[in-house]
Amino acid sequence: MSEKEKTDLEATHAEFIGELTEDIERLKRHAKNWSRAAYWCYGVAVGASVAATLSAATNLVPQPVLAVLTAIPATALLVNGVFVFEAKTRWYWGKVAHYGALLNRLKYEGCPTDEASRDRRDFDAEMQKQYPKFGVLPTQPKQ
Repeated sequence: MSEKEKTDLEATHAEFIGELTEDIERLKRHAKNWSRAAYWCYGVAVGASVAATLSAATNLVPQPVLAVLTAIPATALLVNGVFVFEAKTRWYWGKVAHYGALLNRLKYEGCPTDEASRDRRDFDAEMQKQYPKFGVLPTQPKQ
């Protein structure tokens, strides 16, 4: 292998490592955002449930306000179930874990760039099939 080919190979290797590192950071941001959305839904559900319970017990709010407060927990949980925030969070963290392992193989185990590229391509194709779709409304009993 000529010196130029060796230099080009090293540059490609470094570029691939840079891309993986950037992708890992981007995927972490997505995972954290989906996780925040799930926690937000749960927090709203719990907070509204407590507020509705206290409001009903004390009769301090008008009936229409109480009706809205009572509907909020179910709506928040429905939004969480339909948009499957937790499943999306797990999906993104799965990609982060795989990319991190691939990055370690490249940096510390001497994995060739072409092998790592094939691994990433195959993994991405499989993960694309597994991306969480919208959940379903709880209108039918589970079978």
